[in-house]
Amino acid sequence: MTPLKQSFGAYSGTAGDALSGNYQVGVSGWASHQGAKFSTYDRDNDNYALGNCAQEDKGGWWFNRCHSAHLNGLYYPSGPYSAVTDDSIVWVTWRGWWYSLKTTVMKLRPADFKEDPLTP
Repeated sequence: MTPLKQSFGAYSGTAGDALSGNYQVGVSGWASHQGAKFSTYDRDNDNYALGNCAQEDKGGWWFNRCHSAHLNGLYYPSGPYSAVTDDSIVWVTWRGWWYSLKTTVMKLRPADFKEDPLTP
């Protein structure tokens, strides 16, 4: 089975673009999730030569080496946390590496999706 590759358009929102890796000069090579394959504990499809990001960061995701966004990580109720790795629900451009988000929403659609021009 071929792993699902992530593809996304331009960022829109107020939390900052953690998916493209363009939030800081020089990090897009490891931080961009564009074109990344979905990895799980038992299917290592990331570009991290030293291990399996899904195992290390406790959840499946479109990992590169490993992430700057990870919405399937662990939830730490206190928000800020400390751990061996950044294994929480992370969106680095919003609260940084060591802040566990309480809730997230992902909305996925087919790559060939066309918006209805009659819908406002």
